[in-house]
Amino acid sequence: MPKLGKFIKLRREELNVSRWELFKRTEIAYSYLTSIENGKHVKPNPDILKKISTALNVPYATLLIEAEYIKPSDVEEINTMIKGLFSPAFDDEMVDIITSDEMMDILQRLCNLKESKRKHALEGLKRFMQGFV
Repeated sequence: MPKLGKFIKLRREELNVSRWELFKRTEIAYSYLTSIENGKHVKPNPDILKKISTALNVPYATLLIEAEYIKPSDVEEINTMIKGLFSPAFDDEMVDIITSDEMMDILQRLCNLKESKRKHALEGLKRFMQGFV
């Protein structure tokens, strides 16, 4: 079983959520959820992953990493740059709130791009943000 499917299944079982309950929470076809957990769909659309992350209370970035849309280092790097951008104007608690919202938006937009464009956009974003940090 590929790591995304295994991760989702383990998290679902950890929360004592049946696959049927996950279907009801996400409105993703039961058969599609089954195919994700069984490894037949290893890289579902990011919008699908967003629904699953909400239903299973898992950070969206975690599922994007498990599906290999992004690398953990990408998330850490973007997070650090966003914190550097906002920290001069806000206290630490507010920076964490802003960073979380901004990260979610950036990750969703990046993952909706084709892989070649996503890599290019990520590099451009890193260069842009380095000008502020």
